[in-house]
Amino acid sequence: MAWISAIFSIVLTLVSVFLRSIAQNTDQQVFNLDNPNPRYREEASLLGGSRGTLRRFSNPDTLSAVVGVAESHDLDIWQITANYVDIYFPSQTELPEELKKISYTEEEINATRDIDAWKVSSSTFGVSSEWNLSTIWPDENEFHSNYHPSYEIDMFIYELAEGFPGMVQVVHLGHSAEEREMLGIKLSKRPPKNLKPNVAKQSFVIMGAQHAREWVATATSLYLAHSLVTSLEHLLNHYDFYIIPNPNPDGYTYTWEFDRFWYKNRQIMGPNEKCTGLDMGRNWGYKWKDHATGGGDNFDDEYLQNKDDTPVDPCSHWYPGHRAFESPEVNNIANFITTLSNRKAFLDLRTYGQMLSPPYSYSCTVYPRESENQFEAAIGAAQALGRVHGTKVRVGTLCEQLYQAPGNVIDWMYKKSGIEYSYAVHLRDTGTYGFSLPAEWIRPVGEETAAMVQYLANFIQGY
Repeated sequence: MAWISAIFSIVLTLVSVFLRSIAQNTDQQVFNLDNPNPRYREEASLLGGSRGTLRRFSNPDTLSAVVGVAESHDLDIWQITANYVDIYFPSQTELPEELKKISYTEEEINATRDIDAWKVSSSTFGVSSEWNLSTIWPDENEFHSNYHPSYEIDMFIYELAEGFPGMVQVVHLGHSAEEREMLGIKLSKRPPKNLKPNVAKQSFVIMGAQHAREWVATATSLYLAHSLVTSLEHLLNHYDFYIIPNPNPDGYTYTWEFDRFWYKNRQIMGPNEKCTGLDMGRNWGYKWKDHATGGGDNFDDEYLQNKDDTPVDPCSHWYPGHRAFESPEVNNIANFITTLSNRKAFLDLRTYGQMLSPPYSYSCTVYPRESENQFEAAIGAAQALGRVHGTKVRVGTLCEQLYQAPGNVIDWMYKKSGIEYSYAVHLRDTGTYGFSLPAEWIRPVGEETAAMVQYLANFIQGY
């Protein structure tokens, strides 16, 4: 019977190569610098790319002024704390005159290194059959040494299903604004006979980067999926895991082809709108608002200037759309979540900041009824993560740690979908690389996040 197994293996390899070719050709047809679509050509010349300067303003007496200037000039604020403000300036962006008078430090950002590293790696490991997902565990697998474009993420999902047919199913969630198929992963197995009969397993949902530029969030979700069928397989005795690695496939692809630090999805917002996309992180249907009560990542309320009900500029990173669930990607995911039974845990993987945050995001003064349980679990999970590589993670509600932002996914997952243990997880780092975390950190981030997931799963089970 060995010849039958050999033929079956060859067929699977050919299917993988064929599907990969289709996916690659599809993305290249839509996102190519020579694409005749003038909208893509025009935006490619206007948007900041993968090179620029990250400036840190750290004089406490000037932070409010810095944030005010950044807001008025629509600058790309990467992080803001009580001690400093990080602002990214693409290579063609001038420093406003008001900021030239304020002291700062700066670091050159060159994210092309990640794409260049992938190009070198793909020449050797580009064919999915050579990733050996079923035989080489994630801590040693070459796949997790690099970031990957959308079509390779899809091929990873299919290869994982082929390698672990008894535990992995591909989930079809729907289509994005630009008609890309959205894929998820279900990881499950039959519980052992010694467990209590007729006890339904609980659902644990993990989502990769809603914000397109947060590459390590998507990479970490793939590492977790691989771990759950290898080193963490025992968790499948009690849980059905659902992982959505690439919830924003259009935006993510755009970061590979045009602008490494693109934030939103790629939805056409109207026939007369001059800018594209909305912030998926603000488009969920609980306490959604069309005006900003916060700013960019880590905005503090004391720095906010625009507190009225003026709708957010559609060109802003934080544009929430015209209505809740306007994003087809958000709508697809929400529809899928409602089909799951016994929903118990949800993680929204993000970057950067090293924070673990339960609800709420819409308010800094309202707390969930289960807040005590959420914080107890989060503190233990943060400690479990830190024991792997020494990474320090802060725990606090999302509003307290960042800013007041309505329409957030964890608020909806907790309040509307009934998922008690809902968290936003801001992965590494604290600002050295920001959204451009080097690929060599994918594996350490994956390892420590896996420890956090294992702790949360055991805590919920009462272990």
